[in-house]
Amino acid sequence: MLWAFFILFGLSLDSAIAMLNKGAQLTDLSYKKTIGYALIYTVVSFLIFSLGFGIAKVVDPYAFTVKMQSFIAVAAVLCIGVFIITKAFSRESVEEKADREFCVPTLMKMTVMTNIDTFVVGACIALYGLPYLFSGANLAAASFFTVLVSLRVGYSVGAGHQRIIGMIGGIMIIIFALYLGFLALALR
Repeated sequence: MLWAFFILFGLSLDSAIAMLNKGAQLTDLSYKKTIGYALIYTVVSFLIFSLGFGIAKVVDPYAFTVKMQSFIAVAAVLCIGVFIITKAFSRESVEEKADREFCVPTLMKMTVMTNIDTFVVGACIALYGLPYLFSGANLAAASFFTVLVSLRVGYSVGAGHQRIIGMIGGIMIIIFALYLGFLALALR
């Protein structure tokens, strides 16, 4: 089940780019605010993951065979990995101008927008049959850590290296989705 952690960590690297950019734009980012923003981001991300997981759990017994569930999960996660790489490759550098109006509602809106793929991955993990608490705890840990670090790094040194971070996240997702596909073919 280590593959699930790496998929979720790769997914969190996509969020890291947004937080790196935001950290570079903030004029006042105390450690207390950083932890607060990371916690808010993590909770909203976990709720989005839970929604995807829950919907898939309700639908999957009626709609899909076990092999079809595995195929859909692998295909969707692969598509997300390719999308993240494509987005990272085409990413333009961000203008690091001060954002004095950043607040919690803005953070929550940003979190929802950057976690649409988390909804899909939550559904895929449910279709593949992983336990909810294990997957959710891994997502929460990966999200909290990457958001915390990304905000601080962006605030301290700016928003460089976005493209490479996105590429690494997408490549991790693709590698472990392929591994997941291999497991599905070999074991199911």
